[in-house]
Amino acid sequence: MSTAQRFVFTGKSQVELEKFTVGVPGPEEIAVDVITSMVSSGTEGIVFERKFSAGNHWDNWVKYPFYPGYSAAGVISAVGGKVTKLKVGDRVITRAGHASQAIVGQNNCFLIPEGITMEDALWFAFAKITAMGARVAQYRLGDNVAVVGAGLIGQFSARWPMPPGPPGSW
Repeated sequence: MSTAQRFVFTGKSQVELEKFTVGVPGPEEIAVDVITSMVSSGTEGIVFERKFSAGNHWDNWVKYPFYPGYSAAGVISAVGGKVTKLKVGDRVITRAGHASQAIVGQNNCFLIPEGITMEDALWFAFAKITAMGARVAQYRLGDNVAVVGAGLIGQFSARWPMPPGPPGSW
C-alpha cells in the first residue's frame, strides 16, 4: 500500500487535493502511476460549478465528495497475478480520475503505441464517448443533427459522423 494524492470536489466551486491510500492490485488489476490526466471543461466544469437544477440526472449523479476525471495516462507500477496483457513499465491510458495513482482492471487499460505521447493519448476517452454516442444515435455522413453543448464531446460529435452501413459492420 502507498499514499497518493487526488483532486476532490468537496462542494459547489470547492476543490481540494487530498491524500489517500492506494491498495494493491487484485488478481486481474494493475497499478498505474499517473503522469497526466485531462480535464473535461464541459462535464467537470458543470459538476464543479454545480450548473444544473435540483432533481435532474446531474443532481442524482453528483454527490459530494465527488472525484472528477476520466482520462489518465501513466506507467504500470504493479500487476495482479492473473494479468496477462500488460506488464510493469508499460505506458498506458485508462479511464481513471485526477490522481497520482490508480488501480484499474486490466481490461480497462490500454497500451499507448510507440510514437504517441501521453498527452495525445488522453483524447481516447473523449473519442470513445463520442463514438458510442454516434453509434447509439445512428447518425450517418450527410445527416443533419443538432449538437447541444460545445464542450469537447460536443465538438467531436459535430465532426464525427459514423460510416455508412449497419452497426457492427464498421
